[in-house]
Amino acid sequence: MIKKRILVFAFLLLLAASVVHAENFTIEIVSLKESILPGEKAEFSLIVKSNSPKIQEFSIYSNDVLWDLTTDPSGAKNRLKVYPFKQTTVRFNLNPSKQLPVGIAHGIPVVVKSILNKESLTTSVNVFLKSPSGAIGAYVPAVLTKVNMPSKVMPSEELKISVELVNQNNLNITELEVVLRSELVNKKYETTLDPLDSKTLDFTIQLDPLQEPVKDVIYVQVTANNVEFEPRLVSYEIVEYGEVSEEKKVKLGFMTSTTTIKVINNGNARRTHEVQVKMPFFKRSLTFTNPDASTEEINGKTYLVWELTLDKNTTSEVSYSTNYQIIFWVLIAVALAILLYYKYRSPVLVKKEVRIVMRKEGGISELAIQVNIKNRSKTDARHLKLIDKIPHLVELLKEAKPGTIQPSKILKHEKKGTIIEWEMGKLEPAEERIISYRVRAKLIILGEVSLPVAVAKYSLEGETKSRIKSSNNISMISER
Repeated sequence: MIKKRILVFAFLLLLAASVVHAENFTIEIVSLKESILPGEKAEFSLIVKSNSPKIQEFSIYSNDVLWDLTTDPSGAKNRLKVYPFKQTTVRFNLNPSKQLPVGIAHGIPVVVKSILNKESLTTSVNVFLKSPSGAIGAYVPAVLTKVNMPSKVMPSEELKISVELVNQNNLNITELEVVLRSELVNKKYETTLDPLDSKTLDFTIQLDPLQEPVKDVIYVQVTANNVEFEPRLVSYEIVEYGEVSEEKKVKLGFMTSTTTIKVINNGNARRTHEVQVKMPFFKRSLTFTNPDASTEEINGKTYLVWELTLDKNTTSEVSYSTNYQIIFWVLIAVALAILLYYKYRSPVLVKKEVRIVMRKEGGISELAIQVNIKNRSKTDARHLKLIDKIPHLVELLKEAKPGTIQPSKILKHEKKGTIIEWEMGKLEPAEERIISYRVRAKLIILGEVSLPVAVAKYSLEGETKSRIKSSNNISMISER
């Protein structure tokens, strides 16, 4: 069967006003008489509103040669003047050519063009050309199609398209096919339509939830009794949706913590996301990151920052580990050193001091020597014996001051000089004793003089072997 192709323009509402916007003006067309017989004129009202500060003149015409457009009154020559920020209304008529088929609706383009800046707007009006005889046999299919759908769609939601079909004459349409085609949509539906009846078809389309943002055009093709109408084109946009979220997981170990941040892009578009973790200075020196993070100052505080790019419906991970073990082991080492010091230090402390008590001829003539012995253990120091030496260039002065402990032995050695020994018996815990004596130089001492260390011999309670503790070294320089 040979198909007939007839051009039909469908509108959102058959009898409603059509409003079109441009930068400097808007137009609105109101239908006054849209259903006519051959030889009659269709009537419409045109409202032009100026958005310009200048007076504008507009020409009104149709580029469909089968329809004659004239304004009322006709002497206006299809011209219209509009003052700044005002609106003007004019009526115009459409006279059909005798060549046009009857019994169908015709879509006629109407153009309003500014003479000043050549800006133009085009819209369409619908005229139903009735058959003079009124016989059904004179009718050809005339179906008005209205498509309603959202202009923006999230792919995670259902796309709902409503197609309203209006039979505009008394022809019984027994074969009516509606096809929806686009890059993302492919639907087909067959039905019937009674004379002068209307029907609404609802299509529910499940899109790919991960469909990337894109602008698409749906072609709505209607075929009635093998007559194929001009397809309706409906533009819509798949919009971006979803967000980037973070999931944090912390794993604790011995003096360590590892934090893993999972970054999830659950949307349908590629996104860039910045992960920020506040990191104090003391903690930053103990923290390692994977992958490497940059350090930024934000509102006066330091943050670790990762900048990630995630494709749609993908995840990525960053992690940082803080290790406090080094501090722990340093503290352990310090504590161990202190424990070892107290454990292995000498229970008896021997400190030797010297001062000049007399000078002659710019040199040292007489010295006072003091040796302090202290038991810093928790047990008695038994069999305590202090041994000190003085070199050959000085001699020991004998003193008998009250409270002074006298030496138990004084020995002169050919090489070691004079050896002095004190027997002190027992030294209780925390007890301290002081040994003092004086020496005189046999010759005036000029320059530096060094004295040997004093040595304490003792044994702790329960020990059979003696311990030895030496004092500090002493040296002095005479002042000239």
